[in-house]
Amino acid sequence: MKSFKKGIMQRMNSNKIHPQNLRYSSLENNRIQAVEWRGSEKKRKVEIKIGPQNFLHVYDKMGSEVRVLNFDNILEVTLKLSSDNDQQLLLIHSDKEYDLVLMFVDVEKRDDFVNQLCSTLENSGVGFIREYLTHRNIIRHAYTHQKRKKKLEKFFKVIFAKVLLQ
Repeated sequence: MKSFKKGIMQRMNSNKIHPQNLRYSSLENNRIQAVEWRGSEKKRKVEIKIGPQNFLHVYDKMGSEVRVLNFDNILEVTLKLSSDNDQQLLLIHSDKEYDLVLMFVDVEKRDDFVNQLCSTLENSGVGFIREYLTHRNIIRHAYTHQKRKKKLEKFFKVIFAKVLLQ
């Protein structure tokens, strides 16, 4: 198990996109730059925009919208923040969605974003919980698009196997 965790961390560190490479200037449209962690070997530079209303927009480096989180029909959002070493990681978990895992250039940028998001959630009546975990635990428990895809594939294989065996 330790070698598995070590392998994940090495793959994450070997990827060429690091939060330190992001430029932080005043961005148009109140967008904040970060790196989205999408699974064991996948990262991408993104810009995040809170609003209008109860939406969180995620844009890729070309400016195309790649994901939208709608908090309208959600009762509670869980924010998991890394509490060890760099403290740059943030996981946003809401029901009916896979998790959004973001890495920021430093803890101040992350905390500014978290405060802005919490304010928006509070104003819209959405509850939120802040949890502080280690970087490793956040990565291990993240329910990414990749994990969801694997889980769905396994589910359909089991269902089709049952249907074919009957």
